[in-house]
Amino acid sequence: MNYLIIIDALRFAILCGLVNMSQNFLGAFKKLYSLERFDPPIDGSLRFFGERLVGKSATWGGLVVSLFVGIILQIFYSPVGVIIGVGCSFGHIIGSFIKRRLHIRDGDYLPVVDHGNYVIFTGAILLCLGDISVPVYFLSIVIILLVHPLFCLSGYALGIRDRKL
Repeated sequence: MNYLIIIDALRFAILCGLVNMSQNFLGAFKKLYSLERFDPPIDGSLRFFGERLVGKSATWGGLVVSLFVGIILQIFYSPVGVIIGVGCSFGHIIGSFIKRRLHIRDGDYLPVVDHGNYVIFTGAILLCLGDISVPVYFLSIVIILLVHPLFCLSGYALGIRDRKL
């Protein structure tokens, strides 16, 4: 395998992971200071066939933090930082929408969707824009699906996450 593909996949996976971790830190910050009521869900608690449109973890604050991290990435590292920031947030929102349609409760684990949603969605956008190649896209998904659970377990051990996965 070409080393440049591996390096590009790691770079993309790390950038997406940074955006995703920023949302986890926002959640921990809100919990620590009891600020959840100041960060409303992005769906306004709307219901779709009796289920929430998306979960309570998909919030306006998460979108703002993802955008902010994307701007920082764009300024200091990547010309597509904002796309990565917003793409990761919308990937999370789409994953939450899928889980609600499958009647999976907020916080319950759904393989691939919970750990890959942000990379799958953002990568698809960057693939369409020609910023990443097909091998980089699929390798970055594999990397995230292998590494993300380790970060979840670490976050749980540190008290940043409520659940192990």
